[in-house]
Amino acid sequence: MTRELDVYFRETKAGVLGRLDDGLLTFTYNSKYLLDQRSRAISFSMPLQEESFGDQVVRPFFSGLLPDEGARQRLAGALGLSAGNAFGLLEVIGGECAGALSLYTTGTAPETSGRSQAEILTPGRLDEILSRLRTRPLLGGDEGIRLSLAGAQDKLAVIVDGDSIALAKDGRPTTHILKPVTVLRVGANVRQFKAGDEVYGRPRDHRAGTFAEMIAVDAADLALKPVNLSMEQAASIPLVGLTAWQALVEVGKVKPGQEVFIQAGSGDVGTFAIQLAKHLGAIVATTTSAANVELVKSLGADLVIDYKTQDFEQVLSGYDLVLNSQDAKTLAKSLNVLKPGGRLISISGPPDVPFAKSLRLNLFLRFVMRMLSRGVLKKAKSRGVEYSFLFMRAEGQQLAQIAKLIDAGAIRPVVDKVFPFAQTPDALAYVETGRAKGKVVVKIANQGCRQDCKL
Repeated sequence: MTRELDVYFRETKAGVLGRLDDGLLTFTYNSKYLLDQRSRAISFSMPLQEESFGDQVVRPFFSGLLPDEGARQRLAGALGLSAGNAFGLLEVIGGECAGALSLYTTGTAPETSGRSQAEILTPGRLDEILSRLRTRPLLGGDEGIRLSLAGAQDKLAVIVDGDSIALAKDGRPTTHILKPVTVLRVGANVRQFKAGDEVYGRPRDHRAGTFAEMIAVDAADLALKPVNLSMEQAASIPLVGLTAWQALVEVGKVKPGQEVFIQAGSGDVGTFAIQLAKHLGAIVATTTSAANVELVKSLGADLVIDYKTQDFEQVLSGYDLVLNSQDAKTLAKSLNVLKPGGRLISISGPPDVPFAKSLRLNLFLRFVMRMLSRGVLKKAKSRGVEYSFLFMRAEGQQLAQIAKLIDAGAIRPVVDKVFPFAQTPDALAYVETGRAKGKVVVKIANQGCRQDCKL
């Protein structure tokens, strides 16, 4: 006998996930959903159609809505299920999943009645819940709690409303994700650091994404912070420093005398990239508004273009390298200022096949990225120039080189504002205005280690 779960996209029933007697999974779109012109496919692998999809397509997609292996094993054990039973796990915790999807027992619709489906958490209750995540990931199976988050870390989806944090129940959508902080000592094989060292770094992707006093990081992602910088100043460096280093040194291989165009010179990446390019001996052009001309000149820019009154495409020509951080229109225009053999490096897309290969993505996603970058690659080839997409990676050795440049006075941090931790939402809102000059930093109240804290 087939077991079924209704699959909702937001509050609309999109289809039915079925589990056959032999354990195979199927998915069929709802007929009314197919008739609605506003409907969209829940996955590229399952386009809108009347025919049902089989296990080969359905299982990978719906399994991907569940936590990664370690957390899934613990969750399955707590629920008395097999970790391979994706249907059974989603039946218990699938009330809120990635992509605005939710799964419910057939005939049961998501709750939409508003604020009543939440438990306001006191500090004590929140601590108690976070302490349970290790043994019961996502609180799966607790009364009224049905949500699934992909990934390997223990985490909890909650509702943040003003100063209150609430636990979502009965399908109410969440707004934020909490990740508990763990204090770690130096690993047995770590030799380059000792307890008490002041370090800085950009954690690699699977460890990033949390405002916290302490996090666990890979030693290879860290370097001793520049001696001359405060912790707030040092915090402003890794993301922009690594981006600029990998673009100009690693990929661009900038040499003395070359002409380099860096867009948005007063922005976070721009303020660092101008200084690094000048240190490498380049002649640097940049764009900014009239209000920030003196700032970018002080950083070393040789030619400053006011983007509000001038078109850089009409001013520049014959450049060796362009670092693009803007939109598709600006990207296309940037090709025209390069000399034959020049290189356009973009940190804002589109991603290309080498990037997909570096992430070891499957053939389908490589194809998608090939299509995304097809247009700009064709234009670049016609002009005899190269195009590269850059996605910064964590790299402690490069940060060590950057620290030397900072301590030598070759590069200085540009910090617009420092917000206290309690004003983190204000800091994020300020960044989103697009008016920040350089970096915006959130200062954690407790920057010293606790008594039992080691690096």
